Amino acid sequence: MIPLMTLQGIEMVEVRVPREAHIVGKQVRQVLLPQGSLLSLIISDGSPRVPTPETVIRPDDILVAVTSIESEEQLRYALISPTV
Repeated sequence: MIPLMTLQGIEMVEVRVPREAHIVGKQVRQVLLPQGSLLSLIISDGSPRVPTPETVIRPDDILVAVTSIESEEQLRYALISPTV
């Protein structure tokens, strides 16, 4: 996870989705994010797009998310933890 910006306790971060992440193949609506976190942009094959609830997350997608500093570790786990 790469921090991009911090403003008043809110952090914007970038995450590249690993192939083994449990969110690969799921729709955005199926991903449980920590309270106060928001997935704001997905870059897939170099093309940025605003995700919809139906957007499917693919391996190597770059996700840009906004979260509180306190929730950053929970967000990391939600986005890159491996399939169980």
